[in-house]
Amino acid sequence: MLAHDDRRIELRPSLRAAYILEQKHGYDKLARGVFDCNLGIVYDIAALGSTDEIAVREFLNDMIERDGAQVIENLAPALYEFLILSFGLNHEPKPMKSKSTVTTSGPELSLEERFNQLFAHATGWLHWTPETVWNSTPAEIMLARDAHIELLHNIHSGSDTADKPSAPYDPLEEISPEEVSAGIAKLRAKHGSVARVK
Repeated sequence: MLAHDDRRIELRPSLRAAYILEQKHGYDKLARGVFDCNLGIVYDIAALGSTDEIAVREFLNDMIERDGAQVIENLAPALYEFLILSFGLNHEPKPMKSKSTVTTSGPELSLEERFNQLFAHATGWLHWTPETVWNSTPAEIMLARDAHIELLHNIHSGSDTADKPSAPYDPLEEISPEEVSAGIAKLRAKHGSVARVK
């Protein structure tokens, strides 16, 4: 929230704001711009965070006209918080406990690639509308995605094993004939037998 004297402007972080700001300025330039009180960047951040761009511009213009451009420094904490929430820098991914998860290390995604991936997950996996996705924060999308993945793991691994820690899945690991037989027996007991494996 931007506040000055008795006036308040509510800022709503969103994936849309982060995507547009990243395209236009890049995160590093945005953070420096807030620190340096760059009026163009401050206007862009505030306008994308508000539902009323005209009211934001009037608020900032009145503030500067009355107290000078240095008053923008007072808004820096709120603007930084808005950036952190919009860019999803406040979310720690939940570690997965499922044996079916393969952990792979690859190149780190750029912010644009990360935003595209979040959009794809939210619309494809979670079936959110594009409007809902654009108006959500990355942290909200990631929390919902993590919960969805956990639900799928619990459904497909059985509730009795969902909370038990297990070793990471290795597709190259050899499985003994006893483990195969035990797995087949478990499936038969759970779902009934339709065919015999010899």
